[in-house]
Amino acid sequence: MGSSSALRQLYDKYAPTVYRFVFSVLRNSHDSEEITQMVFIKIWDIRSTLRDDTNLTSFLVTIAKNSAYNYLKHKYKEKLMFEKMELSLKDKSSGLVDNSLIEKDLNDMLKGLIDQLPPRRREVFILNRFKGLSYKEIAVKLEISENTVDTQMRKALQFIKENLANEISISIFISVFIKIS
Repeated sequence: MGSSSALRQLYDKYAPTVYRFVFSVLRNSHDSEEITQMVFIKIWDIRSTLRDDTNLTSFLVTIAKNSAYNYLKHKYKEKLMFEKMELSLKDKSSGLVDNSLIEKDLNDMLKGLIDQLPPRRREVFILNRFKGLSYKEIAVKLEISENTVDTQMRKALQFIKENLANEISISIFISVFIKIS
């Protein structure tokens, strides 16, 4: 399995099986497609170490299983991290800082970032995060595919995550600078 045409043949033959397995774990078509592709990238990376008698179906499913579970673990850890951040912001017991001001600043930053999203992406984000609609409900309401909703949410979350981190860093720098002055 040294050539890219061999990889293409392998992908064409086994990708549907790998995808079905990953989808049965994740229940999300976009993530399942990504992980399916990652499985074949991993196979390509280790192709020189594979033995001729390797049972490719079980080997691919094992890689897919591990990749899907690692993905779920990552998502769970990310969710816990956001919950901890939220709890620490809501913890009113700290007398050192006025948490309501921090919470207001964060909300203002978040609102500003949401306003910077392209109109359709902003609409999808608001319907999901603030109105509580599922991807399927949003797709029906906006007459777009569920995959488009997923893509728009991913891009919105990535934009907000990256820019919110920058905004927070700048705010911390300014508050430290002011205290030093």
